Amino acid sequence: YAVLNSLIGTDGVIVADRLTYYGLKALAPVFQFEIVSAPADDDGLLPDEIERICQRMPVKAIFVVPNLQNPTVTTMS
Repeated sequence: YAVLNSLIGTDGVIVADRLTYYGLKALAPVFQFEIVSAPADDDGLLPDEIERICQRMPVKAIFVVPNLQNPTVTTMS
């Protein structure tokens, strides 16, 4: 958790899938960061949409699970 806090800090933004790991959602209020959902298709998050979000917000990290994403079990191509 200390690594997450040092990377994101307070008021940071993490980009993630709309349906993302519950543990990440539980940590957001504790460490005071925001999770912003990026649109996705059957292959995972859309890179162009991530870029748009990064241009608008202070994104510190992108949370992806490339194999069997929880809870959707999507695997990125």
